[in-house]
Amino acid sequence: GQFIAEVRGLAQKLSQNIVDLYSPTCRAVSGDGRCKVNLAGFTASGAVDTVTSRQVFISASMTQAAGYFSGGEVEWLTGANAGRRMEIKEFSNTQFTLVLPMPNNIAAGDIFNAVAGCDKTLETCVAKFNNAVNFRGEPHVPGMDKMLATAATANDLQQS
Repeated sequence: GQFIAEVRGLAQKLSQNIVDLYSPTCRAVSGDGRCKVNLAGFTASGAVDTVTSRQVFISASMTQAAGYFSGGEVEWLTGANAGRRMEIKEFSNTQFTLVLPMPNNIAAGDIFNAVAGCDKTLETCVAKFNNAVNFRGEPHVPGMDKMLATAATANDLQQS
């Protein structure tokens, strides 16, 4: 016997996006229907060797380059966090730092899958994922510095 109502004015329609806005970075989510990258080839399994906190752990079996998993996702297969996912903030020298702490303790021996991260730039799309054809951004559109340039600042822009 209860309901919730929301009153909106005529201006509400003006605040809704009708089309995608242009952006120098990709608007697709890594691996979704617009990106079309099969993330299975960019997923690696590992086990926790050392735990620093619920947010930081080391897996010596992960020998990928620094930053490879940054912006990606870890999915726990075993342990107290089994079935949970968390975004990876940073990966460097076999150490993972998660965006947020896991709700339960991470233990040595916990097994996980780590999915490679994407920083949404054209360079990464080409070099890491070989997926330039599905890049959903406009990296060559001039930025605000070009649009706001005056004769006095034009020389500064040409030199940089």
